[in-house]
Amino acid sequence: MFTFAAKPRMLRLRQAATLSVPAAVTLRAKLGPSWLFGAGGDEPRHVVAGSIGVSMLFNANTGRWFVRGGTQPGPTSARSTVAGYVVQLDGDTASVAFKALTIDQIIDVANMLLYGLPQVLGIHLQFPCFVEHVIGTSSGGEFGYEARALAIQAGLVSEVDQNARVCRALDNLALFTMPGRRRVQAALVYFNRGARLLDAGHTRWEFMSESVLNLAKVLESLFPPDGDGKTRDASRRGLLGLGYSEQDIEEWFIPALALRSELDVAHVWLALLAPDQIEALTAYAENALNRFRDLLAKVVQLSIDGDERIPEYAPGAGDSKATAMIDVIASRMKARGFVALNDQAHH
Repeated sequence: MFTFAAKPRMLRLRQAATLSVPAAVTLRAKLGPSWLFGAGGDEPRHVVAGSIGVSMLFNANTGRWFVRGGTQPGPTSARSTVAGYVVQLDGDTASVAFKALTIDQIIDVANMLLYGLPQVLGIHLQFPCFVEHVIGTSSGGEFGYEARALAIQAGLVSEVDQNARVCRALDNLALFTMPGRRRVQAALVYFNRGARLLDAGHTRWEFMSESVLNLAKVLESLFPPDGDGKTRDASRRGLLGLGYSEQDIEEWFIPALALRSELDVAHVWLALLAPDQIEALTAYAENALNRFRDLLAKVVQLSIDGDERIPEYAPGAGDSKATAMIDVIASRMKARGFVALNDQAHH
């Protein structure tokens, strides 16, 4: 459940701070978005019941909305005793003050705030929230609960190189005028979604499992299985046919399919992995992205040039079943008034 999101963390001392136990410790979790907790912030999405002068603004391009005017709820104020700890919520800050006997105890409370608090708030508040950071203080000073290590990829390009990349992309746009290349088109959609998910979360790891799922869909789109239904073997054959070595295939591409089937990606996974295992998985996801990017650049150009190694898409029986299911859902949503009738859809 937290396989990728629980990036291994450590207590990192600030400046000349010290930390020894036992000690009186206070941990503070900064919550977001701030407006949800009455602490101000841009684009609020709720007001006090009975407010006047309220207008709702929609972005017809993205579907996002917020409210303007009216009266915003005041700062949140709540207090509860949880497993012997007093948790206080003031505005967008949750705090726990306690006598820490061990470092592990501090980490346990920090994890409760960092990972547990957004989940329980999410089922009681109208909108989801996240934790910006967890910071602790003791008599020895301030410390953060931060990622143990970061692997950062920075791409260096010149202005000429950047423009050349964009020109190649514009040339590749021809792919979307070719009806027979739907598999490659789908692979591009899944890749873009996977890349976007890494940047969309509050942390780089929040949606990493969903990002890996989309990388697996890239391979499933490009290399459909034969009658045996074995997607990994089909991907191996397809990648070998494109000139990839067995080592690169097993190191960078097949793991996406394996993680999709056997870990917290497309299926429920309740077990908790060791920190070093999580580090290895996040390192794979970060570094595999560029390998998939290079694969798709190659496949797109081959497809535009008329190469037939990526098979055309042929609708199957599963498509008609999916359409029938969607029709049932659509009729129910229309009955509830959530979907516009066909003759009103253009308004």
